[in-house]
Amino acid sequence: MMDYKFYSTDQKGQPFNYNILSGILPQERIINIVRDAYDYEGALIVIDSNIHKTILPKEIFNFRNENKKETRLLVDYAYETGLSENLYDKKVKEIVSQGIDIKDILFVFNRSAFKEWMEKHINNIVFVDLFAVSAAVRHAIGKTPVSEVLVKDRPKKINFLVGKIDKPSRSLMLQSFYTSNLKDSTLFSILGMPTGDANYDKDFLKFLKTNQGPIDGVQTFKQEDGVSSQGWSNSTQIYDESSVSVICETHETNDSLFVTEKTYRPIINRHPFVARASFPLLQYLQAIGFRTFNDLIDESYDKNPDINSHKTDTLVATAGELLEKTKTHADEIQQIVDHNYETLIRFAQGELALLNQRIFSLLT
Repeated sequence: MMDYKFYSTDQKGQPFNYNILSGILPQERIINIVRDAYDYEGALIVIDSNIHKTILPKEIFNFRNENKKETRLLVDYAYETGLSENLYDKKVKEIVSQGIDIKDILFVFNRSAFKEWMEKHINNIVFVDLFAVSAAVRHAIGKTPVSEVLVKDRPKKINFLVGKIDKPSRSLMLQSFYTSNLKDSTLFSILGMPTGDANYDKDFLKFLKTNQGPIDGVQTFKQEDGVSSQGWSNSTQIYDESSVSVICETHETNDSLFVTEKTYRPIINRHPFVARASFPLLQYLQAIGFRTFNDLIDESYDKNPDINSHKTDTLVATAGELLEKTKTHADEIQQIVDHNYETLIRFAQGELALLNQRIFSLLT
């Protein structure tokens, strides 16, 4: 097999974005200068991550084909929840209409995006848990630090790291914390204030405003509609200074099993956790080798994806129970979180190996 590199211009970040495909690939194999893409003598794999339209560097394909230089296409949807079959077919037709052979195309989807219709196209599809790989690559390659403080030595506080709060689950979770006896023993990292017509108690709004911004000073970025993400931090402060994490996953409805950095950040920082998700998140984690805390607390909440105040009250109370267990069962919890850290690293390595194997097969 000949040598190969990737050409990517629409995947950017500072210094590079680990939550996209070109961020987790070996950086010495990434080309982002167009002249280098034309001249490269090995196989060139162009990365396309345009969700709604196809904009390919057709002139590069034409030039390289005329000069008998191998060129392939990698379509990156690994950071999204996938596509419908109709949109997949439309995307393939758009690409093929530009003269690219279907056998030279590989779609990369997030592992959680699998749908039964995809089995028909499995020769052109590979699945990878991008966010698990991202967490491990940040740590191993990007040198992002992770907490080394033992469970028994951490302050008995809860870490509730939340992004924008204009989603019902996040707002309800915050209200449940606000009315609980855990409010004063929780570290809040809140971005933005509520939007819409909801009538919130003025003291609750004051509480939200008081707890604005990341505790650890991580840089945030803004979208048109306001503050978006707290991103990954170069500090382990929030995990060093708390004992339990509360995860509030991205999606609000149960139409997609989509696991993001919100789940893998506590795991790689060896933190026990309680999670609100729109799917059986704990069941998924157990299925791929992780351990949860069902021997210590009641995790039946995982079977109920509904978003309502009763559910969020239950989750906050469960987080309180787990917090108490960090006092009485610290050694047992330490074994679980150490296992989960090691499992995440192995799982990410396996996902990368699978991706590399499929990329190799695309070139043979």
